Amino acid sequence: MTGITRFETEPDTWQPSDETPPTAFTTDDHTERDHTYFATDNGQLLTGVWECAPSILEIDSYPVHELMTVLAGSVTITDHDADSSVTFTTGDTFFVEKGTRLTWEITQTLRKYYVIVSDPATAEHTSGSMDSRASWPSSTTPIPTNVAGCTELQD
Repeated sequence: MTGITRFETEPDTWQPSDETPPTAFTTDDHTERDHTYFATDNGQLLTGVWECAPSILEIDSYPVHELMTVLAGSVTITDHDADSSVTFTTGDTFFVEKGTRLTWEITQTLRKYYVIVSDPATAEHTSGSMDSRASWPSSTTPIPTNVAGCTELQD
């Protein structure tokens, strides 16, 4: 597949998402939805927009590399290994490296664009949110390091 895809902040269609466990939501609102804009045939690259109501999740090992841009809302991420917290709001773009041990706290309903790069062994489980990925199996397959025009990514 080749072409150019425009990402809309409010897609025409949404798919329900149930990645976040009901007990993780911090309000009566349990809204969670996703729209995939592009996925490679093997699932290693996935892009889209995801929205989720306020919730808190502990993730022992982030199972993918993920680049995100906040479109609305707020999320505070605590990196337990770096002993630091950062809050991201509308317009912020950030990256979470695979293996990061973190707390993901959505304080205002979050809508984000995402670009996920996953290993072949985890690609079939990839979705728009990070929650269920915390339990995905580990893989030793490296991420390509020679993508033309890009800074090297390493597993």
